[in-house]
Amino acid sequence: MSIGEVGGVVVGRGPQGGLMCNGMGGAEVEVGDGEDVVQRIGGVCGVNEGLRKLLDGLRGCRGNSGWLRLEVEVSESGPQSILDFVRRLGSCCQERFYYRSREGGVEVGGLGFAWKRESLDSLSKVGELCKGLRVYVAGKFDSERPAGSEWEDFGADGLVFVPVVEYREGGVLVLNVDRSQSRWREHSEGTLRQLITGHADDLVSWNAPLSHQSQGSKSGDWARSIKSIKDKFQAGESSKIVLARTFNFECERTPPDPFSLLPLLHELTPNGFLFGLQPMKDKVFLGCSPEQLFYLESFEVLTESLAGTCAVDGNRKEAVEYILSSKKDRYEQGLVTQHIISSLKQCGARSVDGTHDIVHLPHLVHLRTKLSASLTERSLLDNATRLLQAMNPTPAVCGLPTSVAKSSLSDLEPFDRGLYSGPFGYVGENSSEFCVSIRSALFVGQRMIVYAGAGIVPTSDPEQEWHETALKMIPFLQLLGEMDAEQAFEAACSDIPVHFMSTDTASDD
Repeated sequence: MSIGEVGGVVVGRGPQGGLMCNGMGGAEVEVGDGEDVVQRIGGVCGVNEGLRKLLDGLRGCRGNSGWLRLEVEVSESGPQSILDFVRRLGSCCQERFYYRSREGGVEVGGLGFAWKRESLDSLSKVGELCKGLRVYVAGKFDSERPAGSEWEDFGADGLVFVPVVEYREGGVLVLNVDRSQSRWREHSEGTLRQLITGHADDLVSWNAPLSHQSQGSKSGDWARSIKSIKDKFQAGESSKIVLARTFNFECERTPPDPFSLLPLLHELTPNGFLFGLQPMKDKVFLGCSPEQLFYLESFEVLTESLAGTCAVDGNRKEAVEYILSSKKDRYEQGLVTQHIISSLKQCGARSVDGTHDIVHLPHLVHLRTKLSASLTERSLLDNATRLLQAMNPTPAVCGLPTSVAKSSLSDLEPFDRGLYSGPFGYVGENSSEFCVSIRSALFVGQRMIVYAGAGIVPTSDPEQEWHETALKMIPFLQLLGEMDAEQAFEAACSDIPVHFMSTDTASDD
């Protein structure tokens, strides 16, 4: 497909050289079935004007198959402009998502679903991607486990989707249209009009309307689960199992927009992947993860083994020295590293290079091994799909062997993990990246569920592992319960339900 600029509008031409789309305000042009349209509308403008330009550009396009992508450059490109865009439109659009890579090189906010599937297998059937198109994925940890009612709207295996409207890094608004869908024009125009009229001037700030902690995981049950896991170790059935638990909140009223938590989470953990997904009203999954699943560009893949955890209790240097000398943590980290190397070789990597370092978080340090490899020269979509199949879930969130660990967790964890600890990211034309969606929470109406896990190995101590999960919950509990880090840790460790007083004062962020 070639791209050229005509009268301030970039116009694509199909394989036969025919004009694919007219410029704004011009005569309508019939586009042949199967051809993908890529049109850039000239002129820098504000977000709301950009949405109007996309609506005007849509009116001149026809066709019954192939993708249509319209783009317009916008001037509002501040540090939080994309996230603010998603937040401002929360009241008028109940289908939203946000993703920001760890370094911020990729950042996108999306509204509506132009294309959606509920199985990760559908990713391999997408076919050659339209120029510039990104497909986003939020995958479940265990698709074989029946979905809990709280996860029912997040797909049987997660969600694979393309948003109707994207606001991307670099200040670009994008309209995606799958013209093979029935009534694609009505759906796209309806979404755009809804966004134009519903764009809010003010942001909703977080103000936790919490009343009390409800029933979550209990330390006694946790200790019994670890004993059961150690029985499997002694029987030679497994070498590691990652046990997760929940901390639940019940609210006095429906909380304000959960997406307003994302900038606050990023302040607490600035070196993480930031993500959020809302498939329908009153259901939002979001988090800030320190763990990359993989980054793929051409045939080169970067990934990491993140396992082994130590609390930072005032002296960060001592925490680093401890974790570097800990046989338990180095053993756990080694198991994860070797499994990831094996997975990369399954995907065609002949050799894998690695370097070791420490990941520093506000209350924790982790052991990490950065890995890189060259894969077989397949299409990027094919390699990304193979990596997802081979690497998800990693032993850092599941255990070894994978089948034994998943089966054990299905028996031991009295809740469905859903998207927690699954892959969250995108596959694009030139690159693909996924994080592991840990350090996350689910919002369902007036209920909020915080998730955290710990890797159990033969030398694990139940109390220490319980405290480790409490440390991982601190950022969320600080924000949800409006407390300091020490109070958050104590609440996460306690079996006694806690009553939280809500404050009615909040400042715009």
